[in-house]
Amino acid sequence: MPDRLLDEPSRERLEQIASAGGPKGMPPLIDRAVEADDVWMGEISSLREQPLANVYAALYSSLSMTAHASVSAVGRFVVGGPPQLLVGYAQPLGDRSGPYDIAASLTAVVLVIASKRLGWPPHDEVYAAAMGQPAIGSVDFQRAMHGPHESATSRRSPEAE
Repeated sequence: MPDRLLDEPSRERLEQIASAGGPKGMPPLIDRAVEADDVWMGEISSLREQPLANVYAALYSSLSMTAHASVSAVGRFVVGGPPQLLVGYAQPLGDRSGPYDIAASLTAVVLVIASKRLGWPPHDEVYAAAMGQPAIGSVDFQRAMHGPHESATSRRSPEAE
């Protein structure tokens, strides 16, 4: 390591880590997902239908290619074919090939786990949000913005006044 990149305390810390056998990494993510399933499948029924290990495998197998150097990842930046290639901005992932639906579901599951383990966010609010509904007793912002007698889809026309 070049001297100019590390100050002395940082260099000493790295030497301590190296002499102790190096940094200890985390177990593979798929193993952690299986362990999480073992803990949470009994408490969260949706995980019995779609375990975290399956979600990880689906995300990793379909999307990791876009994050790592590969022909597939670079291909998103190339338009045309040999000998006339144009390299530029990445082509966006479409709804069918992106992580959007899985990410929303996974976020809901993680919030349920946080609610059960930490007590926050409140359990009923997590389920209401996952279903696209305001929680009981919470403010319905659509209704609040448009008044008590109208909704976002049924505004009064100017002629009615």
